[in-house]
Amino acid sequence: MKMMKAQEPAPMHPVERAKAAYEAGDTFFQLRVNVSEVEGRSSNYGYLGGGTVSTQTTRHDAADMLGQVEEAGWHLEHAGYVFVETGEVAQSKFMTAGSVTRTNGYGEGIYLFRRMQDEQVRDHDD
Repeated sequence: MKMMKAQEPAPMHPVERAKAAYEAGDTFFQLRVNVSEVEGRSSNYGYLGGGTVSTQTTRHDAADMLGQVEEAGWHLEHAGYVFVETGEVAQSKFMTAGSVTRTNGYGEGIYLFRRMQDEQVRDHDD
């Protein structure tokens, strides 16, 4: 007989988490959002004048989500950004000494919200 694993509930969308934290009476709400991804590609071709792109960056826009969190009763107090390295790609150079290294990772926005007072929420909605 197969044992079935209990399924964990799907992670809540950040706006839903903000609403739940507001309803729970929390004073602060912290949100971490992936704002960009960097994928390095190790290639000698770019060094030989081929002009290839050896690193690709993808950006994500979090502005709409931040606005929705404020609509849920929060005020953005502080924003910070970090780069989280998840790995690197290295390759020896062709016909020369040394190596070419590219980094993989993502940029993460860390947003700290402070709970708005009820009268501020009403004024914000008007």
